[in-house]
This record gives sequence, C-alpha cells and structure tokens, in this order.
Amino acid sequence: MTGSVGGMDSRGLQPIVDRLAEQIGRNVAIDDPQMHLLAYSAQVGPTDLQRVQSVLQMKVEESLVKHVYRQGIGSAEAPVLVRGIAELAFLDRRCFPVRCQGLLFGFLWIIDEDHSLPAESMELCVAAAVAAGEILMRERFLNDERRVREADLLGGLLGSDERVRARSYDEGLQEQLFGPAEACCCVLIRDLGNDGSTPGSATALDHLLRNLGQRVAPLSAMALVKDRGARGVLLVHGDEQTIGRFVDDTARALLTEAVESLPEAVVPSVGVGSVERSVAQARSSYQTAKLATTVGSHVEEFGTVTVWSRLGVYQLLARFPGVATREAPLPAAVRTLLEDKNAEQMVETLEAYLDLGGSVQACVKQLQLHRTSLYYRISRIEQLTGLSLSNGEDRLLLHVGLKLARLQGALPGQYGVK
Repeated sequence: MTGSVGGMDSRGLQPIVDRLAEQIGRNVAIDDPQMHLLAYSAQVGPTDLQRVQSVLQMKVEESLVKHVYRQGIGSAEAPVLVRGIAELAFLDRRCFPVRCQGLLFGFLWIIDEDHSLPAESMELCVAAAVAAGEILMRERFLNDERRVREADLLGGLLGSDERVRARSYDEGLQEQLFGPAEACCCVLIRDLGNDGSTPGSATALDHLLRNLGQRVAPLSAMALVKDRGARGVLLVHGDEQTIGRFVDDTARALLTEAVESLPEAVVPSVGVGSVERSVAQARSSYQTAKLATTVGSHVEEFGTVTVWSRLGVYQLLARFPGVATREAPLPAAVRTLLEDKNAEQMVETLEAYLDLGGSVQACVKQLQLHRTSLYYRISRIEQLTGLSLSNGEDRLLLHVGLKLARLQGALPGQYGVK
C-alpha cells in the first residue's frame, strides 16, 4: 500500500517515494516538519510498530517527535542517523532533511536498524529529498497564493458591505472556488480566554483551520483567522444535505484539535451557524455562528460546541439588542425575584417547574422535594412577582425572562455563567 496525505497537496511526492523504495529495497516515508505524514511507500524491507502507526494515524507520537528533534534533524543540512528506542518499537533510521533554498519542508525517512544502507542508496535518498523539497516549495507558493485569495474572498463574503459581498461571491464563482448551487455553513472557533493575544495562537489556529478544511471531503472549505487570532472561521460549502451530516463532526474535530494544538492559555469554544442555501448568504451563517458561541458561553447545557439549529428559544433571545453586553432589560417580575434573599432557591424551582411544563409530579421528582414544599415555593413566587403560574401569559413572561437572565449571566449561584 502506498499513500499521499497531509497538509499539502503532496501527490507529486508519491512517484518519488515509490521509485526510491523500488531502487533501494526499503520502506520510504516523507513527513512535514510537524511529523504529519505526507507520503509513504508500499511495504518493502524491514519495518517497525512506529512505522505502522504513523501510516494509520498520519502522525507520530509527541514523545518521538521530541526524541528525533533532540538529535539535530531540525537544523541538519545532511543525513542524520537517528537512534531508535527499543521499548517503543522504534528502530534506528536515516533521516534526510527535505529542503529547498534553505527552507525546511520535512524529512525523508529510511529504516536502517543495522546501519547497512549502502553509499549508493544514501546518494539516491539525498537526490530524492532534494526533488521532494523542490516540489514542496512549488506547492507552498501555489498554496499560499490560493490561501491568501480565499481568505480575501471569505473576508468579503462575511463583511457588512453588501456590495463587497456581492462582488466577492461573483469573483468566487468566476474562480470556481464554489458553485452557484452550493449551500454553506460557518463553523466559528473563538478564544474565550485572552482575545487572541497569546503568542502563536493565530499561527496555530490558521494551521489548524487549513488542515481541517482539507479533510471535509466530499465537501470543500475556506478558512480565515480574524481579530489577531481571537476568531477563526471555516466556511464549509457543498451539497446541502451532506453539510447537515458532516458539520457536527467537523465542529467537534475542530474543538478537539484546538485543545491539543493551541497554547495552553487559550480556552476555545466552537459555534456552528445556520446552513444557508447559497454561499452568497455566508454572512448570515457567520452571524448565527457568533450568536451560538455567545449562547454556549452562558448556557451550560449546550457545552463547548454550540449548534445554532438546536438553540430553541435562545435563537430568538440571542438576537435581542443588548444581550451580549447584558444591557437588555429583564421583566420587572424577574428582577424582583432575583433580588429576593432566597433567589437561588426560587429560581431553581421556577425554572424547573416551567421547563417541565408545569408538571408537579415531574418537578418534585427532579428537585427531590415534597409536594407541600413545591406548592409553598410556587405560592411564594407568585407573591413576589405578582403573577399567577396558572395564567399562560404570566408563565410565558417568567419563562422567557428567566432564559434571558440566564443568557446574560444574571442568575444567582450555580445558574451564573460558566
């Protein structure tokens, strides 16, 4: 089995890898500088467990990355003999830096447990590494140019200027970056901890978004990092039904990989926007993705990946003016309830009662209360608010008011923001 994977369009590496493996009768693999697998040959000659795992997982364990870098491969201009680790089933290897014009693009690896690789094979490996470096340099230029263009168009599609959005959409169609009948959905990652000021977070986030965007097939994606790394946007586009099936997995993969790869000070959250029927409506999806992250940061039940389509009444409340700044006015009855000395107990009881549709049986079970205690609390709530829980409009006012207070982080005790 052979393969070409990784962050770049490294299909040009495969003929190099296959030919070299045939010439020297050994396994050949090429990794990028982060040890993500770019290309590998069929099984030829000696192998080890780490070789097999790198093919299956597309990357190398962090401990091994540190081990090989400690042996000087990062600054090497010539082949390096990398010592193995027996307990990790990692055999000795020859590492051939893949460089072009002084820039490091990765490493070509040959397992050489008994140090028997002939000199003529070494020369062939060096020549293959040079050829791979030239291919990756060319691909970097092409990819960088395309990424810059995609980011520019995506920024226009998400912006507030309607004329710029229309022009960006037309240019994207002309450049065949997306089709006229493609739906779209924005996946937004936001750094809640430091507004993107952590050194390296913007670069790491850009790398993360680009790599993830290349793994959403059969869909396509464009990526953009905004606000010095505080926010990153992945616009997934393609068939509408397919987006509905894939976008959740994409969002959760984004969060998982962000936690693993971003600086420790970064506390990311992910919002999934509405699915729009045209890329021309990308801004609408982006706006709802932003609102979803706002809801997720205040309402614990939605967790760290918040999907707009599942927000229920919070879809409406999140659009209220002043919600994000906690300036949206609460109903007077709710404010009175929150000012009571037993506010936490009253709020817990009222919210459970309303969430459960006024079912006394379900409420006493959830709160582990006696019916008499529940009736007393309901009576006290009615006295405090001047409203009747047997009246539909009063119940609606209190229910919506509590949800708005929750969204603003105004509820007491355990009901506050995360």
